[in-house]
Amino acid sequence: MTLLLVFPIAFRLASPRRDLVDFSQGRAPHDTAFPGRSLHPFISYVIITRVTISPGRSVPYLELLDRGLDNVCARHPELPRGAVTLARLGYHVFRLMNDRLETFFGRHGLTSSAWTALIVIYASPGRAASPSRVSAALAQSRTHMTRVGDELVKKGFAQRVRDVADRRRVALAISPRGERLVRKLLPIAWREYEGMLGGFSARDAATLERLLRRWITHFEDSAPRDARAPRIAGAGEHPR
Repeated sequence: MTLLLVFPIAFRLASPRRDLVDFSQGRAPHDTAFPGRSLHPFISYVIITRVTISPGRSVPYLELLDRGLDNVCARHPELPRGAVTLARLGYHVFRLMNDRLETFFGRHGLTSSAWTALIVIYASPGRAASPSRVSAALAQSRTHMTRVGDELVKKGFAQRVRDVADRRRVALAISPRGERLVRKLLPIAWREYEGMLGGFSARDAATLERLLRRWITHFEDSAPRDARAPRIAGAGEHPR
């Protein structure tokens, strides 16, 4: 079986080149390159790598990633392999965790985003939080937050109320049914989170947390100034 692997990457080049397509066997002509969006001063490309595997064999993601990067580095030694590898690993870990959590919370009638939103509301003073606060905690757009809020309200886990600090604004308050669900699921959810760290010692977990916090801080510090702080909703919010 032959797979075509797509690796979206971006890296700095001394001069843009159009031969960044690698088929593992043979050389790709220049006109088969697939340049992507430019990320000045970086050049973004889509890398396509052909990998042949035996029928019936499931190839682990890490093996596919390493093979693809080996092929690209053979053609482009200037590729910052460490940075690209960490970026792809971070993205893949997020995908794996998200899939696992969606499956877990789906068994209880929730999405992962809805559960996180419910916890933010549950932990807020007065068991209520503004949509902007919940949106910032979820690192999601206001549009997505509206859908999550609709889901919680529809299922009876939350309700829209007037913000006690500003009657012109709306807040999401947890309902008695939602609070019962949170109390029931919390111990089970904790075990699920701990299970995702299986194989890590307490020291490993602490080191990983420290590095991830540093990585997040780097992204926040390097973001454009107008994108660093979450947008706080104004007087235009009304209960729906």
